[in-house]
Amino acid sequence: KDKKNLYYKNLVIGKSEGFENIGSYYTYKPCTTPEENYIIKNNDNVFINNRKLDIDPESLDIIYLDTKQNTDTGFTVMNLYAQDKNGVYYYSEFAGGMVKLLDKPLGAKEYKTLANSGGSLYFITPYKVYLNGTEIKGADAKTFQIVNSSKIPLSNDKDSYYKDHTMITKADYDKYRKIK
Repeated sequence: KDKKNLYYKNLVIGKSEGFENIGSYYTYKPCTTPEENYIIKNNDNVFINNRKLDIDPESLDIIYLDTKQNTDTGFTVMNLYAQDKNGVYYYSEFAGGMVKLLDKPLGAKEYKTLANSGGSLYFITPYKVYLNGTEIKGADAKTFQIVNSSKIPLSNDKDSYYKDHTMITKADYDKYRKIK
């Protein structure tokens, strides 16, 4: 930055007023070199590198930021949950920005995150459960739990069993639990 502008790789991305470095993380894709990514904000916007995010910079609150490398594929997966005065969001590289999950922010005791050993991240709110930003339809947030020893995203609640985002039978659940 200089006294007027913010830059990303020599390109002006915004004004420097209110500049703050919120965090950084590394990503890696096979056959490439690791790349450092930056989350920054100014008075007007929040950015990941040069990409503007649709989130209010003044009320921004990073709920969770972490990266994990998938040992099977080699790709680094970034999980970013954030909120502002308008709601709760998940950053999706596939969608190219913030995906709104909830229409209002949550208090510090109204959510929790759980991660399994395979790097999958569950975000649990009072009424909904998300896996890497996608809702697990029908999951009971109050009784939801994960299988920590599994690299396969397995979970259950008082009534159902899940693999990834999909409801499965108890027999399939037991079969997947045995896979190491």
